Amino acid sequence: MSTFMPFTVCSIRDVPQQRDGTSCGIMIVKFIKHLSADISLDKVDPSKITYYRLKLAIEALRGEAYI
Repeated sequence: MSTFMPFTVCSIRDVPQQRDGTSCGIMIVKFIKHLSADISLDKVDPSKITYYRLKLAIEALRGEAYI
């Protein structure tokens, strides 16, 4: 019998949230890039997910993506 241990989810004010069920990966990439460059997370715009995804794909194809 397994022991289920529930965990607590907390939201942090002024941190953008994904609005769909498929953008978690690109949001994490953007958060990592912003945090490593000491840029505020509120600069990540969830409405630009398509742009962020395309930009990362182009950078990866050119060998310029650092993730």
